Amino acid sequence: MKDATYLPFGPVAQWRYGNGRALARHYDADGRPVTIEDTAPGGLATSFGYDANGRLTTLGQPGTDTPLLSFTYDHLDRLTDTRDGPTGTVLESYRYDLTGNRLAFTDAHGEQTYDYPADRHRLIGVAGQERHYAEYMSWINVA
Repeated sequence: MKDATYLPFGPVAQWRYGNGRALARHYDADGRPVTIEDTAPGGLATSFGYDANGRLTTLGQPGTDTPLLSFTYDHLDRLTDTRDGPTGTVLESYRYDLTGNRLAFTDAHGEQTYDYPADRHRLIGVAGQERHYAEYMSWINVA
């Protein structure tokens, strides 16, 4: 990347990739990206919409009224579902327990459930399959 330009309040406005294509970002008054676009002819562009709490609620194409995707959250700001923008069909959904652990993820392939021990919030199983975690020794330097 090269030729990066920045806005007065800090975030990058545009940069150019090695192939000469530029990626531009446009922000709202709260500093959130509202569009990201490849400025070359035929380049792709994405728009972002937010709710009053600052949560991402829509993902779409600039200049269109119908989003490609929409996102819904619960009262604790946890993502509960992702929907197809034009149809409103749920594409992915999430369920949580009262302490914030994700209990399930559902998509077109079915439901995955998550298991946690009663005394901590460490994930120990997904869809009935045990997960094995590697223990790392402090003297090993992985570079």
